[in-house]
Amino acid sequence: MLTGARTPQPWRGHALGGLRWGDLDDGGALVVAVHGITANAAAWTAVAPRLLRDPATAVVSAVVAPELRGRGASRHLPGPWGLAQHADDVAAEVTALLDSRPGTGRDRPVALVGHSMGAFTLAALAGRHPDLLGRLAGVVLVDGALPLEAPPGATPREAATAALGPALARLQQTFTDPAEHRALWAGHPALQDVPVDVVDAYAARDISPATPQDGDGGRPSGGWRVPVSGEAVAQDMADLYEPALVAPGLELLAARDTPLLTCPRGLDDGAPLYAPALVRRWRDRLPGLAVVEVPGTNHYSVLFADAAADAVTAAVLSTLAAR
Repeated sequence: MLTGARTPQPWRGHALGGLRWGDLDDGGALVVAVHGITANAAAWTAVAPRLLRDPATAVVSAVVAPELRGRGASRHLPGPWGLAQHADDVAAEVTALLDSRPGTGRDRPVALVGHSMGAFTLAALAGRHPDLLGRLAGVVLVDGALPLEAPPGATPREAATAALGPALARLQQTFTDPAEHRALWAGHPALQDVPVDVVDAYAARDISPATPQDGDGGRPSGGWRVPVSGEAVAQDMADLYEPALVAPGLELLAARDTPLLTCPRGLDDGAPLYAPALVRRWRDRLPGLAVVEVPGTNHYSVLFADAAADAVTAAVLSTLAAR
């Protein structure tokens, strides 16, 4: 019987911390879910319970969501950061999970799913750890992994800063209390059609009492801060524009008919993260990459809204069933 399927529990892995849904000892399939650049493990609040929906017949017995170095329960791990480091960190966690589950293979498959920079991390992992990729049932990429393109005249960091906008601004804020922070998410244009309980769960993990370690430039403790290192995010941003970091992995993933789910709208419910022309170029280069647009979604709602979370869940279960 599954335990804690709908309510996540803290998870401590090889080095990273995060959340776990379900029972790691149950013997069914395991899904490792990787969040985005300023996010945390609660990004999977809507998807994880869907993967564990029916304890009597579920394919998946547990979902583990590690928090990347510099975020959440892993925020005090030292640098360097960047995609290569995140890929190696996640590879170490997945390897430890695989090695701790005797019989892992066809009877106990493991799938990875990544959103935004989490998808970039999995593409980098595939290229840096191809032997580990061979031990997996498959990978699902969600609105990420294809290198971004800076506008003419802009550096990658300038382009990323403009694209991330309010997501970066909240990292610099000190909030009086969690209610002030929750109000920020309540007004977010990309979350207006998302279930309130899902946003509440995400927002609750997106805030913690401030400490000197969390502040920029030795800012004293007091108030509440988003538990994400601004230094980590700054170092990671430029990597999203560097094809060499993800192209080798994307080629390997395309050879496995890996699904890439994209959104027609972006971080602020406006222009998409990936322009159609950019997606077409990568589809022409890697025809095995199974690109599917999730209708009516933006970069956040693709994980949080009901129909979108169903689509992500279906992609993961299809990947497990195909191996």
